Amino acid sequence: MQRFHILLLLLFARLAAVCLVLPSIVPFRAVAQDVPVFQFMEKPGSHAVGLKVVEQYDFSRTYHPVTDDLGKSYTKERVRPLQTLIWYPAEKSTGKPMTVADYVDLLATETSFGDPHRGASVEYQHSHMAPSLGSVLWAVRDAKLASGRFPVVIYAPSFSAVASENADLCEYLASYGYVVIASPDMGETTRSMTGDLAGTSTQARDISFLVGYAQTLPNTDTSEVAVVGFSWGGLSNVVAAARDNRIDALVSLDGAARYVPKLVKEAGDVHPEQMTLPWLFFTQGDLSLEELAAEGLTGIFDAPNALNAWTHGDLVTVHMIA
Repeated sequence: MQRFHILLLLLFARLAAVCLVLPSIVPFRAVAQDVPVFQFMEKPGSHAVGLKVVEQYDFSRTYHPVTDDLGKSYTKERVRPLQTLIWYPAEKSTGKPMTVADYVDLLATETSFGDPHRGASVEYQHSHMAPSLGSVLWAVRDAKLASGRFPVVIYAPSFSAVASENADLCEYLASYGYVVIASPDMGETTRSMTGDLAGTSTQARDISFLVGYAQTLPNTDTSEVAVVGFSWGGLSNVVAAARDNRIDALVSLDGAARYVPKLVKEAGDVHPEQMTLPWLFFTQGDLSLEELAAEGLTGIFDAPNALNAWTHGDLVTVHMIA
């Protein structure tokens, strides 16, 4: 278990040294037409990478309302849809690797399984990300699994983001021997996330659902589970870990737990000062909110600083230049 934590930390440390600024490793950001296309230059690990897209439901929760926007009865499945992306170590394949356009096209069935809707969101992404659409990544859809069982990383996207938000990173981790699983960041009953406790609790439940799903896969070792959260996902992963003891380690990429500790306090059952997990936290910029909090100068956050309170688990904070 300790080796798992150390290897994960070293991978992220290496990635940080190469990429310098975390948001730059994400190809699915809005790309202005006159901005050069970003190229992920870090080399893969020893494994080829496969990708499976699974359309599944969490039957313990409802998502769609009883009636649609026109007041008509909603006749399709009302339970919570979770489009699940699984990147995994694979055998080498001659199959065509994913492009940015392929990942964008997954939006068409994100919540309407089996019924593609190439609506405004898909068209917007195609138009706004035109310079990047042809970029070729590493993963091959449905490639044959590599032999063995591998530790699990759940990726929790940022506010309202798609599951493939950080595909470069997820593919990178899979190439080094991790099974990486992600689903979109969605609100309790809406595709858009809500910036409140209900919203972060909803994503925390999605994380736990994916941990449970990982246990059903033939190539996972779920005695080793980490959750990587970007921005809003870097708050929800802390909430999930407080409620789910199957989670062994946390990584936050400029996580919102640092900026909205009020929601940590409001949760009632999330106590950073009692948590014993290792936590690797990347911060953006050189402003130390933790030092300001220690001096009593961040009353605007109206709650104890979560990083300062992390006294029983190993904490590594990496201050990125931005």
